[in-house]
Amino acid sequence: MSASQSDSWQTVSRFMSDLRNVSRLAAYVDTVVDVYESGAWRAYTDATGRSDRWRDAEFDYFLIACGAQYGEVKRLLTWDRARAAELASAMESEDPAQRRSLADVSAEWSSPAGASLVQLAERQGWTKGKGQLRVAPAPQRARALARTGMTMDEHARQARANRLDPGRRDALDRLVEAVVTEASDELDLRYLLDRLRSELTQRRNERAAATEQRKSEQL
Repeated sequence: MSASQSDSWQTVSRFMSDLRNVSRLAAYVDTVVDVYESGAWRAYTDATGRSDRWRDAEFDYFLIACGAQYGEVKRLLTWDRARAAELASAMESEDPAQRRSLADVSAEWSSPAGASLVQLAERQGWTKGKGQLRVAPAPQRARALARTGMTMDEHARQARANRLDPGRRDALDRLVEAVVTEASDELDLRYLLDRLRSELTQRRNERAAATEQRKSEQL
């Protein structure tokens, strides 16, 4: 066992002990964040010579192996939103070089206590029906930021822009520029936003009412 692996195991061993003993959410947050930021979770060898190696986006597998409960980690990431996106990025990836499936990892993982990683995940609330892994225990906005590198609002804005025909988008941009030029100050702009929001709400309600009307006619 190398010196670095020995040092990593000391960090991981201390983390596992702290995980069992912390009672305050703030202390739980610090415990999980500290071990993540240390990088020790990526590779370590315990006192028996058993080694674990986790890929970049397998931090949740590491947490499962250490006994962390899904619900507790979810509370952590909901409470500490500043770190949620970073930790979420370490639990989600479509790149097999960064993340393997839970079943594949479980088949390769040498359990220190006999239970497989799949079994531990089930006991600790990380899976749902038929052993399917739950989404990363982070708020939806944090997961979106981790996946796309942008906020949900920015992603939605880009998606709407892409759905428009380029000519129509240019025409709307010119219309916005003309309106902004006419607005003399921030109050004018806020008034315009209020009017636009009101119009958007009205159109949504009309569309919903028309949809319900069509459904009732089909009955």
